[in-house]
Amino acid sequence: MKDTCILPLNKSQAARAGDYCTQHSAVLPSSVAEQARLTEKLFPDLADMAPSNPQCSWMMSFTRVLRPSRILELGTFTGVSALAFYEATRDTQAEITTIEMSEKFLQISGAAFAHHGADDRIQTVQGECLKMLPTLKGEFDLIYIDAANDEYEAYTRYILDHKLLSSRGVLLVDDTLHEGAVFDASLFDQLKEQYRDYPQYPGWTGPIHKFNEYAVSDDRVVSTLLPIFNGVTQITWK
Repeated sequence: MKDTCILPLNKSQAARAGDYCTQHSAVLPSSVAEQARLTEKLFPDLADMAPSNPQCSWMMSFTRVLRPSRILELGTFTGVSALAFYEATRDTQAEITTIEMSEKFLQISGAAFAHHGADDRIQTVQGECLKMLPTLKGEFDLIYIDAANDEYEAYTRYILDHKLLSSRGVLLVDDTLHEGAVFDASLFDQLKEQYRDYPQYPGWTGPIHKFNEYAVSDDRVVSTLLPIFNGVTQITWK
């Protein structure tokens, strides 16, 4: 169906689709699956901040094909995505740097990295991403952004301006459809109701739309917004 870019599922159907995809995909490594379950247990209201099992599977598949030597992640949270990158690069032994400002999240993710023996290649950096980016050296073949949504444009501009993305590298930016609120005002109203106790989340709709407008207009790169998960933007150099 050439006119259908995403299946018209309600939330219940989308959850069932996720379960179906998990059942019909390669089994996730135990480290990733265990940390995902722990995240759901510790932070039931924030667990959506971590990638779902199907998204972890996709990220691992993508990473295996890319075969990066160095990976940068902005936004560690509980470490689920960093562990997915780690498991996907066991053969290439990629160096992984992940930045997180929350000491609590870094304690949880750091404990998981140590428990699963992943701290040999995962380096954690505590601080605000915009302040930590200038401390990084060299290029990265894969950069994954899943930090403060209202700073997406600033992150991306810095990464491109300072050539942190290698010539063959791919920059992945998560959550760029923002539950559809970037293109449908009625969905924005639903977000405000759903996240009354977390008002900054619906408030990120405007900045994410602004980032999407910026990404597609930067003539140095090719930007593709994929209608998968909560929206993933893929950026490469021209």
